Order: sequence, then structure tokens, then C-alpha cells
Amino acid sequence: NDKQTLTQTNQLSVSKVKIYPNPAFDYILIESQDLKIENIEIYDVFGKLVAQYATRQKLDVSYLKTGLYFIHIQTDKGKLSKRIFIQ
Repeated sequence: NDKQTLTQTNQLSVSKVKIYPNPAFDYILIESQDLKIENIEIYDVFGKLVAQYATRQKLDVSYLKTGLYFIHIQTDKGKLSKRIFIQ
């Protein structure tokens, strides 16, 4: 059978993308090596989407409540997720 089914998205190494400061207060900076950021989503601990950005490298998070969040970053090479704490 020549057909192949791909069921997983390409998961990138977290080391390819730098997200700081952590903990964050007013903003988050995102730096990537050799990757084009296409979409950024921030989710709360309940899985609710609380913010969405397109290709920005400095994200305003001053309006988010203190707590743990998950950042999902889609790039031209795949996607990755990272935890961040907002104070």
C-alpha cells in the first residue's frame, strides 16, 4: 500500500523558541531561531482560549489575571506549547 496517513502534527523543540520573562507582568517576548511564527494562542488552565495573536513578537498580557497559562505557537515548521506564569 503506497498510501500513508499522517496523524500527528510536527512538534518542535521548545529550545527553538525563547519566551520570556517568565513569570511575566505586562508583556511576553517571543524569539525564534529559523522559524516563522504564524499564530500564537494563550489558554488558561481550563483550556479556554484567552488571547490570540498573529506573528507578533511582543505580546501584551497586562489584562490577563494572575495565574498559569499555556502558550501554543504555530510556526512554518510545526507547533509547540509552553507554560508561562502571569503575575
